Amino acid sequence: MTKSTRRQFAKLAAALPLATVELAAQPKAPVEKAPSKFAEVLTAVVRAEFEPHLTEEDLARIRRDFETLEPAIKRLREVPLVNSDEPDFTFLARVTR
Repeated sequence: MTKSTRRQFAKLAAALPLATVELAAQPKAPVEKAPSKFAEVLTAVVRAEFEPHLTEEDLARIRRDFETLEPAIKRLREVPLVNSDEPDFTFLARVTR
C-alpha cells in the first residue's frame, strides 16, 4: 500500500461529489447482482433513521449508490491518519447582524 498525503486525500475527497454526479448521469444497465454486505448495512442504517420519509424505490436507489461508492469509500479509509492530523482548512462561521 502506498502512503497517501493529506493533500492527496483532500483532492480525492473534493472529487468525490463530482464522481457521484458523473456516475448518476451515466445510464445504468439493469444488471442485478447480489448486494454487498457493506451496502446492505448502510442501507439498513438509513432505513432505521428515515424510513417514514422514504419509499422502497428510494431505498433501492440508496443501496445502489452505496454499492457504486464502496471502492471510493474504502480508498478514503485506507489513508493513514493519526490524532495530530488536522484538516487543511478551518471552518469559521461568520455571523452578521
